[in-house]
Amino acid sequence: MFNIFNIFKRKNNDDESLIASYKLGQFLKDNAAKVKSLEQLDRHEEAQEIIDVTNRLIRKNIDSNKVNKFGYIHIAEYFLIVRKYNESELIINSALSSDWLNLDEEELLYLESILNKIKIEQSLSDVTNSGSKHYTQVYCCQNCGRLINFITMPCPHCNWSPTTIELMAQSMVLTFPYFKIPALLMISREFKNKRPATDIVLNLNQQAEKILSDIRPSVVKLLNLLNKTEHKNHRKISVIRHCLECGKNIFFSNADTCHNCGEPVNWPEIVRLMVCIDNLLFLFENRIEVSDSEHESELVCVMVAMLNDLLRNQVVPNEQNRQYALHSLKSMKVICDKNKGFVVDLKDIHNLNAYLIKDDMLPDTEGYAKFWINEIPVFVNMMTNGIRL
Repeated sequence: MFNIFNIFKRKNNDDESLIASYKLGQFLKDNAAKVKSLEQLDRHEEAQEIIDVTNRLIRKNIDSNKVNKFGYIHIAEYFLIVRKYNESELIINSALSSDWLNLDEEELLYLESILNKIKIEQSLSDVTNSGSKHYTQVYCCQNCGRLINFITMPCPHCNWSPTTIELMAQSMVLTFPYFKIPALLMISREFKNKRPATDIVLNLNQQAEKILSDIRPSVVKLLNLLNKTEHKNHRKISVIRHCLECGKNIFFSNADTCHNCGEPVNWPEIVRLMVCIDNLLFLFENRIEVSDSEHESELVCVMVAMLNDLLRNQVVPNEQNRQYALHSLKSMKVICDKNKGFVVDLKDIHNLNAYLIKDDMLPDTEGYAKFWINEIPVFVNMMTNGIRL
């Protein structure tokens, strides 16, 4: 975090304001680090004293109109790090609704991504055994059926994106919270069967028309943002998975050699995690026996968010996100392949037991079982131990 200075400094010609913003950012960064260190040592009273002093300085700067748009971001990120989520969200919303800050499209997109991180951290800190805990939007691509995080960039799997406000509105329907995750998984499978979106969701046009009737300016804004930023930070997963020698996609995330040409696979861990999550999401979209398990839905959400952060921002999951993913996976108790021909027992995620059920197996069950039993341990290991950069 605290990288907003580098992102936006080229856009500000006010050197004095820029320096003041940079100093504020460094001050908040240092105080956030002190707070985290003291909390880890259970010295909570001392940590709270630093928070109180910092809060007074922030309020003094805001009241005296000394905070520019960069300062707002620094403050919001500080509040996020010290887990003052409401304050962070208020600062971001204040910046988004401000006229005098003169935020451009790229800055608005950045602010919205910070809001998404706030929702993630908020939900991760409130994990309980009841209630809905979804913390990220999940879209179903109308072209390939893969589940993705944003519609303001082309799909990282097939490169498709909405080209009209009508298609943009349809994409907004094909998302959580319009549909729950189990429904999105089933819709995803129908797209892979090449069925038109309007056949899969019979009232899709009516729902899209309602969105346009209610928030047409916002839909237009999203489409304009897509058109402006479609080539920025756009990554295709297939390119990452290519063998550098023969160009074929490498199947398994822990492959040592290319299955096609035999050349060594020297992926860094961040790429192996991307491929692992991509494989698991593909299995969820195509092979899992879909259930109404809240934990299953949460794991899909967290994997979609992680893959987006890894692919577009090269941001690895932090410990809190990783523990949340492990919690969701273990809480599922079992994973069943389609038709329940293959079952993975998740009671001990570090020592998996898996079973082929002969009477329920499909012709391709055994092949997909190899993917399940290969990718789940890779995911568990990386979520447990973290990623080396």
